[in-house]
Amino acid sequence: RDGWVKANGEDYASPGMSPTFMTQLRDAGYTTMFAGKDHLTSRMGVGADGHVGARELGIDAYRRTSDKYEVCAAGPSLMRARHAHEQYGANLTTQGTYEEQCAVYGPYARGTACAPTQICVGKRECGFHCEGVSDVDETLSMDAWSEASAEELVLEHLSSPNSTRPWFLQLGFPGPHPPFILSPSMKAGVEGRSYPPPIDANFSGIPGTETLDTASSRRAYAALLEHVDAHIARFLDFLEAPRAPPRGGGVLR
Repeated sequence: RDGWVKANGEDYASPGMSPTFMTQLRDAGYTTMFAGKDHLTSRMGVGADGHVGARELGIDAYRRTSDKYEVCAAGPSLMRARHAHEQYGANLTTQGTYEEQCAVYGPYARGTACAPTQICVGKRECGFHCEGVSDVDETLSMDAWSEASAEELVLEHLSSPNSTRPWFLQLGFPGPHPPFILSPSMKAGVEGRSYPPPIDANFSGIPGTETLDTASSRRAYAALLEHVDAHIARFLDFLEAPRAPPRGGGVLR
């Protein structure tokens, strides 16, 4: 429906939104899986089977996250309480890196790397202009976690009693999305690059933005896009790698 995308979660698993393409695939005999960001986790209640609406959506197995802002806005105790809703945040908590990660990101990108700038005066979302870098291991990023989770789901399916069934997996990368926080190596990779300004950039009505420099934001966006591209390539390589044949089937390629 039209409107703020997060509000879709209130209706998406309702009878009025059924069937979804996932329910159609599941009913046709597919094992259905989802990894990464779906933007439905924070607003959907726990379904009748205790799976956060996943079964209503037609998803058999999942590793889900909402978005970069809400993970750090929730706090570690809430992350543990709602681990089924927000598995990325729960993973950070388990790894002992939640506080470190969120000190950099902060609730709604107001952490050490993203001090509020002109573009977010009076707004909650402040992540479009972040000069700081994150020393948190890149392998713990949302995009890296989403891709690794997709690999885990595929391997779990192939080792299950249903391994001969066809399968469908949807992989939703959170990036490139603000806050535009980079690791040192990601920032070094785009240092000195020149990008044209946004088309029809108009920040009228926001005091102090007449001379706003968008170059650093566009370099950061490019770095995050390349980061996602690298993980797409990694997942494709994973799918192409020969491995032991599933029960009754051939080699997966």
